[in-house]
Amino acid sequence: DTTCAQQAGWGKCGEWYIQGYCDISCGRCCGDVPPVGDTYGCAQQAAWGKCNESWMKGYCKKTCNTCGITKMTEEKTADGEESNETQVIVGVTVAAVVVVAIAIVVAVVMVLRRKRVVETI
Repeated sequence: DTTCAQQAGWGKCGEWYIQGYCDISCGRCCGDVPPVGDTYGCAQQAAWGKCNESWMKGYCKKTCNTCGITKMTEEKTADGEESNETQVIVGVTVAAVVVVAIAIVVAVVMVLRRKRVVETI
């Protein structure tokens, strides 16, 4: 299991799987960053009730009042230790590995098919 502090220490704050998460460890303040390609802005998305949509996670945190909500929470427990939920990061990492493995298999199959076509010509 990794923590937000470890991710930040490893220089991973700019990675795609950390965006919108680990804001405290990564030194990001809570603000309003609209979703990529959004032409309406955070206030309009909130007015439409879109703050709880899955595609809004990590965006418009100030307007949607989700500044303290992260996949890897960085709140202190009663005994002062940092509490981190890492299952999502691990799940995203596993999913990324699976996607890469599938891409490799597809590439190998395509190469083998091309080789058979060339040999038959």
